[in-house]
Amino acid sequence: MLEPVTASPDVVDIDPRVEQGQVRTGSFRTHYYAAGSADSPRSAVLLHDGAWGGDGYVSWSKVMLELAREYRVYAPDLLGFGRSDKAVFLDRSPYAPRVEQIGLFCQAVGVDRPAHFVGTSFGGSVVLRAATGSDWPAASMTTIAGTGGPWRTQKGIDLLGELRPGVEYLHEVVAMLTNGEAGHDDNVARRRANTLIEGHYGAMVAPRLKHPEASPGRVADGFPGTVAGAPCPVWLIEMGADQVIESGWSAHVQAAAPGVRVLRLDGPHSPNLTDPVGLAGRLGSIFADAEAVSAR
Repeated sequence: MLEPVTASPDVVDIDPRVEQGQVRTGSFRTHYYAAGSADSPRSAVLLHDGAWGGDGYVSWSKVMLELAREYRVYAPDLLGFGRSDKAVFLDRSPYAPRVEQIGLFCQAVGVDRPAHFVGTSFGGSVVLRAATGSDWPAASMTTIAGTGGPWRTQKGIDLLGELRPGVEYLHEVVAMLTNGEAGHDDNVARRRANTLIEGHYGAMVAPRLKHPEASPGRVADGFPGTVAGAPCPVWLIEMGADQVIESGWSAHVQAAAPGVRVLRLDGPHSPNLTDPVGLAGRLGSIFADAEAVSAR
């Protein structure tokens, strides 16, 4: 069910070529951005990072406009982020509810043919976790510096987990994602506005609340071996100058799931911010390759 979207007064203007919408996904509302012809038979779904203040537009605004030349492109706000509902599940992994959300989102917006799914950072981890056991209509799945959970640097864990108020902290976050590249003030401003949305801070902090007597033990889930069961091509994009993720992480996934394909690029954690045109070209090639395989 489509619902009207009312812009908050603190929202920074978005590019007029980008649409906004809101749909019901199960019990929750999912806000999204979209670009490209609604009549296009080919679709791409882009999932954003999990840093404070993240949303579909913050991560993907420039990439989605490049891909929109040939695809209908969607960039939904994951649960807890942007203008999607601030739902938090404290008894399961952070990935499972979002995997379900995106499956329902595709149904709600009419993605009924195999689409290309791409995630950056946390969004990439959601993609990897959905590689098997989900009902996503996937033609390909690509993660950009999203490992599925493990192999994160301590520096990244510490900084991204601080959630300090104020613009100065968000400048530090974006500097880590881009290795200090200048010209991202707009990204910082958008993240700042998103941090002030009612419920976002609570959604970020709540999963850290633990019973003082609870065991710190981990539940074995079979990852990354689960990726081996993916029904479509899976690509891992590892960045050569990543401050957030350990070098060589893609080899761990590939060892457990030999069928995945690895692309190693120079640059920082978030090429969607530092090289959107180049990244869009790389993704276009990945999509074309998957479509060629499917057509055989």
